[in-house]
Amino acid sequence: MPYRIKRKESVQAATRRIATEQIDKALREIDEAAKDRNHAIHQVRKRCKKLRGLLRLVRPALGKTYQEENKAIRDAARRISDLRDAQTTVDSHDRLMTRFDKKIDRDAFASTRLRLAGRVQKIPNQKIDRELAKVRSDLSDARRRVGKWKLDEKEYDAVRKGMIKTRKRAEKMLHEVVRDPTTESLHEFRKRVKYHGYHLRLLRNVWSDALPPMERWSSDLGELLGDDHDLAVYRQSVLDRSKKEGKVSKKHQRVLGKLVDHRRETLQSSSLTLGRKFFAESTDSFSDRIGAYWSLWREDSNSNSR
Repeated sequence: MPYRIKRKESVQAATRRIATEQIDKALREIDEAAKDRNHAIHQVRKRCKKLRGLLRLVRPALGKTYQEENKAIRDAARRISDLRDAQTTVDSHDRLMTRFDKKIDRDAFASTRLRLAGRVQKIPNQKIDRELAKVRSDLSDARRRVGKWKLDEKEYDAVRKGMIKTRKRAEKMLHEVVRDPTTESLHEFRKRVKYHGYHLRLLRNVWSDALPPMERWSSDLGELLGDDHDLAVYRQSVLDRSKKEGKVSKKHQRVLGKLVDHRRETLQSSSLTLGRKFFAESTDSFSDRIGAYWSLWREDSNSNSR
């Protein structure tokens, strides 16, 4: 079933259904992890992010349950975050090399990639399986609780405050990164953009002509910000660590540093341009429009939305 609220189901029923579906998918991916452990880790973390996005949409209506469940899902995902970061550093290196392929001698940095890949390979499969087993236990416990989730609000009131809270936080972080684009503020902005994107996806049936394109727009913005953050982690992992260990020549350190900085400047410029456009409409105005379409969507018996 889709990651979205259907026209003929209550918000509470949709929340329980979507949460159950995401957890079940994560459990299957863990059970099949031996086929490709890195893929399983990536997928399970995505499921956890989607679960937390769902929780944020109904946050006020869910009451104290939100804090408990959000913490449980967050802590489960953290068990495998370091495992994913190791592979992300390799991926960032590959993207960087591909981006500047015609301007550099890629072979000159082959040893750097081998060293990064070696860090991934040094992580024992037993450790990965052990951590995934813990995540499986955490998510299984959460699944048993989903059926008891209750929302204090109904219809649009059940999602309005959560959507507004998330979008306003994203707007606030946009102003922050415009003023001072630090790695921390950019990363925080990305998280808020991603959560708002999940909300657009969950609500896409409400306004099927406009929300899917907006969802794709938010996804593009999230990708730009994500690539920037990955490069920040790459810099720390490769350059800062190499200075201490002396495993990368100073010349290569300078070249890699310039490549990273140049690419990050481009990504940040594109992110801010897109971010300003994406959040040009005020949250209050956006919420009013979604509310109006929600009412029409629920009333329209001939709607094509599920």
